[in-house]
Amino acid sequence: MDKIERVRAALSGQPVDRVPASFWFHFPADQRAGQAMAKAHLRYYRAADPDFVKVMNDNDYALTGVDAIRASADWRKLRPTPLLSRPFHDQLDGLRRIADAIGDEVLLATTIFGPYATASRTTGGIVAEHLKADPEAVSAGLAAIAESLAEFSRACIEAGAAGIYFS
Repeated sequence: MDKIERVRAALSGQPVDRVPASFWFHFPADQRAGQAMAKAHLRYYRAADPDFVKVMNDNDYALTGVDAIRASADWRKLRPTPLLSRPFHDQLDGLRRIADAIGDEVLLATTIFGPYATASRTTGGIVAEHLKADPEAVSAGLAAIAESLAEFSRACIEAGAAGIYFS
């Protein structure tokens, strides 16, 4: 079996010649976007030879509609972040480059953090405190983030990802 056949068979519960395996890690800050991101992932892939590649996503999330989240009421101001935002653009650029280089050799999964994890990373963890204080406001903000992430997920598939690793 080749790598793609092995992974697809395992995912569908079919017999495989061996259990597919992959490993991944977070790359340094200067290797998280565009060409540098692609080179780092490709170098790692060629050295480790995993059965599938999970593309990391250590780019920030760009808040739209508000400069920062300081108070729980600020969550209501959040709007879905467009795909043209720098963090989304950087991830998609790197993902396209990886997909172009690997072609049909191996399946790519790309990391998408859930709305709560994205909110927590973006605000330094204050989302839990704000959620206790004003759950409706935070829920509105999380819905805007979720809408952005859904559009971003579709764009990742269009860029060459075979699937999403939802973290």
